[in-house]
Formats: sequence, structure tokens, C-alpha cells
Amino acid sequence: MPWLVIPFELLHGITYGASWAGCSFYANHIAPSGLANSLLKIFTALYMGLGKGLGALIGGFIYEYLGAKLLFRFAALVSRGACFTS
Repeated sequence: MPWLVIPFELLHGITYGASWAGCSFYANHIAPSGLANSLLKIFTALYMGLGKGLGALIGGFIYEYLGAKLLFRFAALVSRGACFTS
């Protein structure tokens, strides 16, 4: 049954590329003249550093104390909630 997840994994490349292109465009659009690169570097630091670091810490805590099943349920709820914001 785990093989049912594989088609959804293919979406990662599309969604990651689309979000990165969208954020780059938006950073360039809102940045003051000459500061677009700096704003993109700040976004990169927050996304790659802070976001992944906090995700690993929180996910590791949930996995350690509550188990893998609740971790994936929590991740699914957060993802579902993120779809309905904005």
C-alpha cells in the first residue's frame, strides 16, 4: 500500500518550482530599487534555514513523543489548513 504515495511525490517538483518562482517574482516586485537580491536572500534564509530547522525540531518532537501516525496526521491537518488560508 505504501506505493500509493509515489504519484503524489511527483507533485513535489512541480509545487516546489512553482512556489520558488512565485516568491522570486513577488520579491522582485515589492523590493525597493536595487534591493531585490537582498530580499530574495532573506527569503532563502528564512525558508531553507528557519523553516526547515523549526520543521525538523517540531516534527522530531512529535515523532519522538507521540509517534509517526500522529505526526503524519498533524502534517496533513496543517497542509489542509494552509490550503484554505489567503
